[in-house]
Amino acid sequence: MPKLKQYNLYGGLPPHRKVDTSREAAVSMLPHVGREQGRLLEYLKASSTGATDEQLSLGTGMSRQGVCGRRNELMKLGLVKFSGQYRIATTGRRVRVWVARLPLPKEE
Repeated sequence: MPKLKQYNLYGGLPPHRKVDTSREAAVSMLPHVGREQGRLLEYLKASSTGATDEQLSLGTGMSRQGVCGRRNELMKLGLVKFSGQYRIATTGRRVRVWVARLPLPKEE
């Protein structure tokens, strides 16, 4: 698996609003971001049919908010993409199905 690089949209921190409490929360997540990205990517690689955010949350034990943030980061890194398919979530709403981009891009 390629080393997951962090993009620098938020000054090298996980996504956050530019308010003190949000920034503090982002700083507290720094040690966990790469590991959580890896968990999501491994789950998607193992899934032959992809997964919704809800399914990623249930399958990895991560919170829905954590899944959305890490999945967005993986999308920006080009490692996850929208499959073009939808499923119905437990809310009854139509939601997107995500897949890993395989083969994964090679490290630079």
